[in-house]
Amino acid sequence: MLADDPRRLVVVNPNAGDLAPERRWPVERFAAVAARLVREDDARVVVTGTRAERDKTSAVLRAAGPLPAGRLQDLGGALSIGALHALFLRADLVISNHSGPMHLAAAQGTPTLGLFGPETPVMYAPLGSHTRVHYAPPLCSPCINVHDAKVLSCIHGQPECLTRIEVEQVLASARELLEEQALRRKEVVACASSS
Repeated sequence: MLADDPRRLVVVNPNAGDLAPERRWPVERFAAVAARLVREDDARVVVTGTRAERDKTSAVLRAAGPLPAGRLQDLGGALSIGALHALFLRADLVISNHSGPMHLAAAQGTPTLGLFGPETPVMYAPLGSHTRVHYAPPLCSPCINVHDAKVLSCIHGQPECLTRIEVEQVLASARELLEEQALRRKEVVACASSS
């Protein structure tokens, strides 16, 4: 499925679990980022989620429109936690809503771009120098916090805090992280060949 493809591998996680679905950046924006990484940056993009989130993963593919065969794949519901871990180890970048998979990717050293809205990255950002976050809070954010037992009471319907994050911003950060990863991999190869 992913073997022997020299293209950079980007994993997109458009999900955030059932406890706080308001933490999801709009599917259409994930699709726009995925499509542009495929078309403009010659990347492979894999979309992940649980079986219950399959409607969100397939929506990303539909919204992305036609792309070259095999360059955008839906693995929603297809991976065990071990397989997800292995995928993250191979990935050049993970783009995710604030979620468990975002933290898993960052914890194992995969470049990770986290999207935040109803919760603050001050408390919950992915850890590591290989991570970035986008957070464009209105006055009402963060609205999911321990003081309210993490119960969301969004006054906007679709959280404005997430719709303020633009595709161009995420794409720019994704490209920066991909370039940093490419440089790290070149350094590893250079060190290995000089040993």
